[in-house]
Amino acid sequence: MSQASRIAVVAAMQADAALVALLAADPDSLTTPPAAAIFNAYKDQAPPVYPCLTYRISTGAPDHRFRPSRAAGGGPATVKDEYFDLEAWSKTPDSAPIEAIGARLTVLFDGASLALTGGGSIFWSELVTYQPDLYDDDLNAHYGLFRFRIRASTT
Repeated sequence: MSQASRIAVVAAMQADAALVALLAADPDSLTTPPAAAIFNAYKDQAPPVYPCLTYRISTGAPDHRFRPSRAAGGGPATVKDEYFDLEAWSKTPDSAPIEAIGARLTVLFDGASLALTGGGSIFWSELVTYQPDLYDDDLNAHYGLFRFRIRASTT
């Protein structure tokens, strides 16, 4: 995920009051009220509070359908696919908090468009993988994985 895409995705999550209401407060937040527990993390890093969200860059096969053809003077592609993973974490054994967070993420991002800082936009986003009831033995926590593919235009 590009820096501009990451900024747009995180800003959209932090600005969504319904999503923020489902999450704990970030214990390191210096704002009043405290920011929601949304962290840039990898699965091996323990989320400090629950329920929370972690996000990270994911891998995926590039989609070259929008790349200009060489016959048409093909320069660099101005549209690219990016993938990001969101993990909703909970300490409760039922999946209700994870399901609620996942439902809100789907409303927020599935089919969404977002402006990018510095120009361009995420003009399409779609949920491509959803695994709602997973368990991490090391953290003794439950989580749901939500993978989104975003289509971003830089011009």
